[in-house]
Amino acid sequence: MKIATQIAEALKSQSIAPHAWRTMELPKGKTERAPYSFNIGLDFGTAFSKCVLRDTRLDPSRAFLVAFPHGGESPLLVPSGIYCDRDVISTPLGGLETHSHVKLAFLKMALYATVRGKRTDPWLLDIAQHWPEDTEEELQLKVEALVVFYLGTLLRSCLNELKKWRPDIGEHPGDLLSVNMAVPVAHAQDEHVEEAFSRCLNFAWLLAKTPFESKMSIHDCMSAIRECKSNDDQDTCYIYPEVSANVQSFIKSPSGFPGLFLFVDVGAGTVDASTFIYHPHETNPKPISYFAADVMPLGSSQCEIRAVAEVARQLHERFRKCKEAADQGAKMTIELSSILQQIGKALQQELTECIRSSVAAAREKLLRPGQRSFQWKQIRILTGGGGATDPLYTGASQRAFQPWNLEPELLPLPLPADLEWPPDTESSVFFRRFAVAYGLSFDKTRLDGHRYPDEIGSPPSSEVEPPSPRYTAPSKEEV
Repeated sequence: MKIATQIAEALKSQSIAPHAWRTMELPKGKTERAPYSFNIGLDFGTAFSKCVLRDTRLDPSRAFLVAFPHGGESPLLVPSGIYCDRDVISTPLGGLETHSHVKLAFLKMALYATVRGKRTDPWLLDIAQHWPEDTEEELQLKVEALVVFYLGTLLRSCLNELKKWRPDIGEHPGDLLSVNMAVPVAHAQDEHVEEAFSRCLNFAWLLAKTPFESKMSIHDCMSAIRECKSNDDQDTCYIYPEVSANVQSFIKSPSGFPGLFLFVDVGAGTVDASTFIYHPHETNPKPISYFAADVMPLGSSQCEIRAVAEVARQLHERFRKCKEAADQGAKMTIELSSILQQIGKALQQELTECIRSSVAAAREKLLRPGQRSFQWKQIRILTGGGGATDPLYTGASQRAFQPWNLEPELLPLPLPADLEWPPDTESSVFFRRFAVAYGLSFDKTRLDGHRYPDEIGSPPSSEVEPPSPRYTAPSKEEV
């Protein structure tokens, strides 16, 4: 947990600066501190979740990574799953899993599937098999309870870390604490899905402020949720599109500029592809307009998942031959590198076709008869997520434009200057995994308004006709 200590020290050294500790004189020589104001950016990922905490009272504000106490690969990344021992549930923050536990993963995608009534969806399969006798309504209630429990545990850990740095948080009547969470654009435009995520976040926030157990039965969890009163201060929880959060470091960077972009977010479980125009103007309250958005189950973990399936297929065939005495060889060599190479090639082709289909839908809106779009030929690709620089994914993103004889420029997300990093961390490489949480850490009043794909047709000419400026490379400080 050395990295957690470094983060805590960084937060203390920044936030206890003289200008941060504003005080006011009271009668009889007493003093009172100024109210605290913190915002939690919660990236509820398909495979891993992360949090960034922002001290918004500082001028300028500062953001800090949140480290979590668990035994995974990094204290900054929390596996997005629930451990089940029959009906008793726990999270990675409640202790290490044991052989008797069943891990229910992909909670975010499971919530989406159950809201859409897709009981047979692969993302929901493990949960549906764990409670096979549940009706569709009962299963949805259980999935929501799992998400609330997971997010509540995560947020309570955030609050505990904050109290280590600011033990008196909450004692001042003016103290403010809020949380923003992201939902994929393709999902958020469905109001029922957005409502489900918002409902889960609100209940999780309420649960985080209660002394609930780190391990409890699913039925006790559902009862605790039913007993939670509706959040009186709904403004403390906010749902925001994932891509909009992802591009905040670009939008707020000196190297950022208006234009037409394809954003490709490569996570472990999924790839999100969204085509949007960024058009900031004083007369435009929603400067981010999405023309197409898709979530594809083709994340970076697909390489090893498909490789394991192929190795299992080869072993099965070899065992079958041995059983039938057709092959008595005692040894078998598996060329893993060639298997991975073949799978990577097939995965890239599949992803290329999916991105091309999404981009084509956006292009159809941009290039309707009688309407010009200079920006189409100047579209750029922004990449984010853990697999953002993998040639498999960058190659697929660019090849998607081959039918239109375009090879868009690939732009990295600039490293923001207001995010504190522990010493000796490859921040420029690591940041892409925290870009969503970073963007969400801003107060919601500083997050740009947006239009979903189903809200817009062709953009007004003011947004598509002016050619966008040349890209200005980020400075050394930014990357």
